[in-house]
Amino acid sequence: EASIPLGTLIVQLFTNFVCHQIPSLEPSEITCFIEALTSPALPMDEFWLFMMAKQIQDTSDRFSPSQIVTIARCYAWKNLEDEEFFDALCSSVHRRLAEFTLPQLAQFLFSCARVRFLHQELCADAFPLFQDHASVSALDGAALGAVITAAGMLDWRSFDSVSCCRLLASRPWKDLHAAQGASDLAMGLALATVMQTSSGSRLLLLTLLESFSSLPVKANWSRKEVAMLQRRVILTGLCAAFGVPKREAWDLAQLRIVQATFDKLQSYLDRTGTRTNSWEPESSRFHLEVVAILNLLEVQHHLEYPQMPFQLDVMITPEQLNAANLEIDANEPSEASE
Repeated sequence: EASIPLGTLIVQLFTNFVCHQIPSLEPSEITCFIEALTSPALPMDEFWLFMMAKQIQDTSDRFSPSQIVTIARCYAWKNLEDEEFFDALCSSVHRRLAEFTLPQLAQFLFSCARVRFLHQELCADAFPLFQDHASVSALDGAALGAVITAAGMLDWRSFDSVSCCRLLASRPWKDLHAAQGASDLAMGLALATVMQTSSGSRLLLLTLLESFSSLPVKANWSRKEVAMLQRRVILTGLCAAFGVPKREAWDLAQLRIVQATFDKLQSYLDRTGTRTNSWEPESSRFHLEVVAILNLLEVQHHLEYPQMPFQLDVMITPEQLNAANLEIDANEPSEASE
């Protein structure tokens, strides 16, 4: 036990006791426990959080709007996906929609998007609230970025984001930075913008790309964060290359901005060091089974092949495929010999 970290011992000590006491805890106490267990200060105890989630989904209407938003954020940022749990939270929010402020709704929708949970009824009633310019004019960059990103990640295409996009594009740098506070949000915001064809969305995309160029210096980001942001820009470039959402949506000036943004981020990475990322993903059992079949068939291939901004699980190049086809043709008996 002497080698176990103190934080782990504290969690283990309280887990058994608290799990028996969960039904008697107040909503404020449950929220406090969840914030603590999902913070970097303590090791995450998934069993404890699972027990908390079951209690919350059975009594979700007892929790205040701010508590529900906090709980959803904590679970989502730890990537704890539980369909029944988020369905209960969404149903509670939908029943009490008028009790939630727009910033609270924006953050809650973004939490749902992070765990890829779509609640049709909630989205149908919540997203239209962000379409009125007068209603969203007081929102800060974090709320505007969250709702635009949530709509993109949930593929809620009926959302008219013009008001939110134009407001965010016209805000000072600090508000735009708040909307890009994490590289994950920056990715979602950029892709959500690309998927929109409105004039507001196109304006926001250009503003985003220009801000990406100066963001690492102003925000004092690490090389890892800058590299992640660069991969988001590559995704935007792929959208342009393949004409998403349509080819006429991309003009020459926009393509040049995408290229210039990528070059500036690469230049920043080159200036701040030359260390390469030595991390390599571990192949899953399913992928290894596919590889075993390819080996039996004597088909040459690459495992975990880097294809920016992705890592392909198994890659068969055109040359390798042609070689495999030629070998098959050579081994097949001809019609004359038959």
